Amino acid sequence: MLMKNKTIYVVTAEVGASKESDFFKETGSAGAFMNALVGAPNALDAGEKVKKALEEDLFEDILIEEIILSDNFPVEKSETGIDFKALKKEAEKSSDVIYGEFFLFDE
Repeated sequence: MLMKNKTIYVVTAEVGASKESDFFKETGSAGAFMNALVGAPNALDAGEKVKKALEEDLFEDILIEEIILSDNFPVEKSETGIDFKALKKEAEKSSDVIYGEFFLFDE
């Protein structure tokens, strides 16, 4: 469903590995820094939507670190090839949280 006139936020978070999740098992990482794009009426709602989505996807120890307007975030391709401009367009058309990059770390 296309939602017009919504504000897109970039939410940066740190997430931990859940015992129920297979996300970190192959790498043995303890967690990751990540960012997501989401449409919301304000920054507080954006952070809450991302936290809820991460919990539903079995991440734990979620720490929301930063919430900024997508217009203030560089939207060119990242060093790893993620196209933030395309992710932003996807977020504009969706009511879902759109995950960007996950940067894995060890303990």
